[in-house]
Amino acid sequence: DAMDAYARQEIARHGDDPRVCVLVVAGDVGTSLESITKTLSTLRRSVDALCYLPAGNHELWTSNVEKWASSSSASGTNESPWYACDSLGKLVKLIDVCTSLDVRCTPTRFGDVVVMPTYGWYSDDFDGTNREYTALEARF
Repeated sequence: DAMDAYARQEIARHGDDPRVCVLVVAGDVGTSLESITKTLSTLRRSVDALCYLPAGNHELWTSNVEKWASSSSASGTNESPWYACDSLGKLVKLIDVCTSLDVRCTPTRFGDVVVMPTYGWYSDDFDGTNREYTALEARF
């Protein structure tokens, strides 16, 4: 398709260039894991390093139609990871997808430049509730 053709063209165009080509994608790539995975995979083939912040509001939208959560490990087996069917579960799944594609979503140094993803959340202080964060929420 067009994205694959573009990736091949860019790889060929920069093939002999000794500089490192880094692309930073700051989120909001899409809502479905399938489209995000395909986009990141295509982009990754066209650059030396791809940095991505998987916490855009579009990435973390959830739908009862999309089946990305697995419950097999909840029973104690190690067949596949378990992801909660909510935005935090989807974030963890996206980070695992990034790891499998060699897409960086952690602080990364390129010579004198550091790419530092910033994960931010809406503050509950604005809605008047004072509920405690879960252990997973507190990590972000």
